[in-house]
Amino acid sequence: MRRILDADNFVPAITPYLKKLSTSLVEARDIHEKAQAAQKKNADENRRPSPDYKVGDLVLLKTQGANDTNRGQTPKFIPRRDSPYKIKEAVSPTTYLLERITDGEVLGKYHVSQLTPFVGRIQAPVQEKRKRGRPRKVVANPNAESHHSD
Repeated sequence: MRRILDADNFVPAITPYLKKLSTSLVEARDIHEKAQAAQKKNADENRRPSPDYKVGDLVLLKTQGANDTNRGQTPKFIPRRDSPYKIKEAVSPTTYLLERITDGEVLGKYHVSQLTPFVGRIQAPVQEKRKRGRPRKVVANPNAESHHSD
């Protein structure tokens, strides 16, 4: 639309309306950006800064979610956080790769909102969190040659 208005090769009767429309759109974008900035400022005032975890830190993992009620258990009796896990790697500033302390098995990537810093001494977990995703297929003998009869 700017190219048409700048070139002034459009119908003269419609050009003033297009210019008015383009200025209205620019004003609307400015008002929207100002409102968005004000909303962000208000939201950031009440937000706690996320803890800065380092590799090797111990954290608790949130266990409760929306799907817990389907298991037939009362959420009141389900532990809210599970066993301390060690941070293996920082994938991004807000995502961390966790591993079990006992056997070093990688648990998966978790967002900071799911983690709580661990304070205290380590105890055995009630029920360890399983690794995310589908379990890998176990191949009986990968080096065996297939025998086909022709």
